[in-house]
Amino acid sequence: MRLPRLSVLALVSCAALGQDAPAALTIAGSVQETGTVRPVDDAEVLLFRMPPPGTPITGVTFAAEAAVQSVRTDALGAFRFVLDREGAYRLQARKDGYVGGAPLMAGVASTAEVSVRRGQPLPEIRLAIGRPAGIAGRIEDDATRTGVAGLDVFAYRVLYVRERRIKMPLGQVATSADGAFAFRNLAPGEYMAGIRSRPWGPQRIVKEFAEEDAATVEEGYQEVFWPGGSDLASGYPIVLESGAQADLGPLRVRKTTLHRARVSMVEGNCTEDGRVRIAIADVRTELYETVAETACGRDFLVRGVPPGSYRMQVETVGGSPDGRLSGELDFEIVDKNVALSIALVKGADIEVAVLPASGTVRPDMAKMTVRLVSTGTRPRMEELHAHRPDAEGRFRISNARIQETRIEVGGLPESHYVQEIRYNGAPASRRVVLFNASALSHRLEIVVADKAAAVAGLVVSRDQPVAKPFAILVPWPLESPSSLWPLTTTSGDENGRFRLAGLPPGEYRILAIAPALKHRIEEPNLLRRLLPSAAKAVLSPGGIQSLTLEMNEIR
Repeated sequence: MRLPRLSVLALVSCAALGQDAPAALTIAGSVQETGTVRPVDDAEVLLFRMPPPGTPITGVTFAAEAAVQSVRTDALGAFRFVLDREGAYRLQARKDGYVGGAPLMAGVASTAEVSVRRGQPLPEIRLAIGRPAGIAGRIEDDATRTGVAGLDVFAYRVLYVRERRIKMPLGQVATSADGAFAFRNLAPGEYMAGIRSRPWGPQRIVKEFAEEDAATVEEGYQEVFWPGGSDLASGYPIVLESGAQADLGPLRVRKTTLHRARVSMVEGNCTEDGRVRIAIADVRTELYETVAETACGRDFLVRGVPPGSYRMQVETVGGSPDGRLSGELDFEIVDKNVALSIALVKGADIEVAVLPASGTVRPDMAKMTVRLVSTGTRPRMEELHAHRPDAEGRFRISNARIQETRIEVGGLPESHYVQEIRYNGAPASRRVVLFNASALSHRLEIVVADKAAAVAGLVVSRDQPVAKPFAILVPWPLESPSSLWPLTTTSGDENGRFRLAGLPPGEYRILAIAPALKHRIEEPNLLRRLLPSAAKAVLSPGGIQSLTLEMNEIR
């Protein structure tokens, strides 16, 4: 039987389309309520194209009108986009009566960034939004048991960085006539409430004062955090789930003496009309929360300082970084005002050389980066800048602060690793170097070798692969408590497989956790508690070790 010509053409066209038409580019996922697995229906999901790399931040907007597409979730919270091109995209979920998810609590946020490429299927994207949460309470004077009116109360999101608790202020309210306060519209997460000693921040710095001002002693309420503690470390965060409203009840505050520190700068090291930036941190937290500027060489007062230990950093502002002067001073307030003197001096030059180990092929120096970042103090902007060695692997850092410094090396190929770091000819840690202020010169040699090792494997839970596990590798034994950081980590694929390469040969401990819990790994002592049950890996030069890891549970 002979088909009509039109039908034959139609069949041929369909066949051609079936062979040549590329697979559709899609992004699919779901929106759930923060901290739960409950789907959120009728949520709006916005899709934005990410700007090209290098676009100034001022030229980037994720306002709703800039979205290229938007869809609504179905009854199961699911959504799907069909794209007309490859590229980098950002997704954002929202719904009236909901607030953004808390990635630092649940590992899922209300936004996500993805890269879409043909032939590389994307896993399902999970977004989270939650119903607003709240905290309320009433502040009372501990001596009189009466409410304290007009006291500033702060809501803090609690974060953890390298086993140190950090507070992120997310709101401020004043207590009412009877001492009551309330925070509304908080995203679900871990929170504490607290008060600060007054004055606070730049208001602590007095630039013009009389002699009697330096002798003045004030009174104010002690800094305190709730639930639970007189300081940030001893408090216990409250977990606010989606829609939760927590009443902390009556909270008592005590008055304390607030002292003053008169600070003088050593004469002869300031330029005319020069200015300095002052930064003061509580040693317990190492957070520089009092920052202000004043004239260089002129005395100033720090007021409203409760008893405790502090670190002050003063440095000149403006001009070339090579000419910057700086000074650092630790001081303690016990039961009286103090007078302090700080000298501003120039740093030292550090000669850095990246050297290949014996028999090693020199890596491409144009791709290498080296950063020297001061630890335990407020880093300078130029310390965050990555230095690039010349063709011979050399460069100089001018006017560097001579103190404990973290060495960060990047851009090495997977075949190479940092074998050793030498300071003035003596072996040092591969991560942290303590520079000697008494040394006449400072030479840093970074020795790199090829034959780097690798470790790969599979993460399972009850014999089933864990999608996108978070694997953590720790050199063993630890050189010091601080040598645990920064961590060497990687995220596995949808089938539970992971790989870490470019590793120095040696002994390691390796473990894996669920991806939704990776934000918790820097909580105090958590990783250290997991290490005894971690798998042992001994990596030989150029070798690769394969492991099957049972996922670690975090409770």
